[in-house]
Amino acid sequence: LREVLERVREGLPCDQFTTVRRHKNGQTLYISKRVSPIHDASGEVVGASAIDRDISQQRASERRRNARLAITQQLAQGVGVEETVEKVLALLCMGLEWDAACFWRREDAEETMRCAVLWQTAARDRQVWRQATLSTEVHRGRGLAGEAWRQGRSLWGSDVGRDPGEPLSAAAREDDLHGAFVCPVSIGEKVLRVVELLSHEMQRPDDDFLEMMPTIGGQIGQFVDRREAERRLQRSEKELSDFFDNAAIGLHWVGPDGTILRANQAELDLLGYERDEYIGRHIAEFHADEEVIDDLLARLAAGEQLSDYPARLPCKD
Repeated sequence: LREVLERVREGLPCDQFTTVRRHKNGQTLYISKRVSPIHDASGEVVGASAIDRDISQQRASERRRNARLAITQQLAQGVGVEETVEKVLALLCMGLEWDAACFWRREDAEETMRCAVLWQTAARDRQVWRQATLSTEVHRGRGLAGEAWRQGRSLWGSDVGRDPGEPLSAAAREDDLHGAFVCPVSIGEKVLRVVELLSHEMQRPDDDFLEMMPTIGGQIGQFVDRREAERRLQRSEKELSDFFDNAAIGLHWVGPDGTILRANQAELDLLGYERDEYIGRHIAEFHADEEVIDDLLARLAAGEQLSDYPARLPCKD
């Protein structure tokens, strides 16, 4: 502002710049201004004229577009669920000017959710709200997050700090959090998680934001579902590997070309071979009847499942 006044005193116009103003209702407005000096008949600067234009919607649209792109990229590159979700919450808050966020996760088959990931701006450490959020169970249908879970749709809260039905009302009020928005995160048709955003301002409903957030919630749900499916697969593979290695009966895996890819210790002990003598060689080398192994491999290649197939395997000794 000082630079603007200096330019006006010098008789120079000040090209378009942006300022932040506060509406009577408490809403923050972004104003684009253009200031020009006013001269009298002798050319002296006697005042200034200003043209103000509200660009809040334009600025909000740009922020939403940038945040959506950044979140999409983060979810495409993310690996760990909690680490990635924390980064997504940070992008939402910093990009769309929220002060804090929480990722509520359903506790198995229970009718409650607990905070799995929490994020807040560095400008203020809201310890009361943080501790209360981490120690609180949200019940289905209770509070804003519980209602979003029950209804399966996004909801606005004008002032959660003064909402008697909000479980964290006192903590939010203590740490100057008022406006809130919650968005369900669905996997399939089930709501298993909820994203909650909070602000020190009393937010007004925004149709564009309401339209954007379900898409982001769906992307988060797909990411979480994909990562959990991968984790379940890894667990199943480990369980299968443990069973294979520790089985009391001889087991081996054979590739499509008949090469032995893996064998457990029981198999090696049964035939008397060392691992390097057995793995990597063709299974036909360890069958006494050539016609039998040829038939066995052909039937397996055709997709047939064989059970109790008799075959003679010569021991090393």
